[in-house]
Amino acid sequence: MAFHRVGTPVTHSNQSALLKFNYSTARFWRMAAVDAAGNDLGGLAIRSSAWGPPPLESTTAPPPRYTKEKLPFTADDTFANHWWLSQQDVFVQNADHTRARQVLLSPGRNSSCRVGLAHRCLPDEELGDWPVVHTVMKLYHSVIEDELPVQNGFTNVETEIAPHNLFG
Repeated sequence: MAFHRVGTPVTHSNQSALLKFNYSTARFWRMAAVDAAGNDLGGLAIRSSAWGPPPLESTTAPPPRYTKEKLPFTADDTFANHWWLSQQDVFVQNADHTRARQVLLSPGRNSSCRVGLAHRCLPDEELGDWPVVHTVMKLYHSVIEDELPVQNGFTNVETEIAPHNLFG
């Protein structure tokens, strides 16, 4: 039986639906090189067994207690603070050789953007020839008293980067 996968190009940094892992499609990401005529020259496949569902089922709606009691907090202070765990599994931006592009949780460049905001403090942009890729892996582990202070639940978290379609 042959499996013919159809690739969907990610061309912009804000294509969150394509950068979130989907178990039903057995999705993995591939950084591909393409020549001027649009021919695929091969690339690198990025896979991980540690991509999982977001920690909250819905990060777009606040928890009921949050709205019912009219607490003086914003979404940035509570459920949306960990945007890198809930929005997508892979983040891609163009490199510009600054710390803001090389670190996923980078400080903002001015007072309008800070690390605790509900999104990454970089503009949405079309991807070019020099991308920066951040992969975020999630591991859910319920700690029980018998396991403290030593736990071995964090030994198989990895991202595999391997050549893909480099024949010829």
